[in-house]
Amino acid sequence: MNDIPQRLAESLAQRLIPADIPSWIPTDRLPELLAGLAVLVILLAIWRRFSERRKIKQLNRFLHEHHRKGNGDGFEDACATLFRKMGYKVKRVGKSGDFGADLIVRRRGKTSIVQCKDWAQNVGVRAIQEAFTAKSYYRGDRAIVVVRRDFTKAGRDMAETCGVELISGDMLRDLVAKHVR
Repeated sequence: MNDIPQRLAESLAQRLIPADIPSWIPTDRLPELLAGLAVLVILLAIWRRFSERRKIKQLNRFLHEHHRKGNGDGFEDACATLFRKMGYKVKRVGKSGDFGADLIVRRRGKTSIVQCKDWAQNVGVRAIQEAFTAKSYYRGDRAIVVVRRDFTKAGRDMAETCGVELISGDMLRDLVAKHVR
């Protein structure tokens, strides 16, 4: 019974390894090396999964802290905090009549107009159009749309055409993991 992994590794080695292997590779140990490599790949996959879960928990905790404030602008507050942690100067403008901007962020002489959307569904063209319009209105250098989930295909296509930068939930998790302690 304990022989099965060894026989499987030997069988794979016979099928996968060419006959003209360089002499410096220890062919007598190849099955063990392949088995070790397989274990390493599996451990890496497990580590990545736990790492991603940690990032999701960290993002949720970060967003929850800002939603507890109860002012209805929790996601915008969280985004403002994140941009500050990334070294930007942040001005909040998001209310009715904001012309599509929630935040105006500045760093290194460049101004970015940020539209924040914490929607239950994927964000589409309308948010991209608002950010693009706000960039012109506020004379920004670039427009960014930050969402907790993702974008529709039409939204991604529109953003690419208009030059609007997109930060989806996956990217947001990575940014929070990197910049928020």
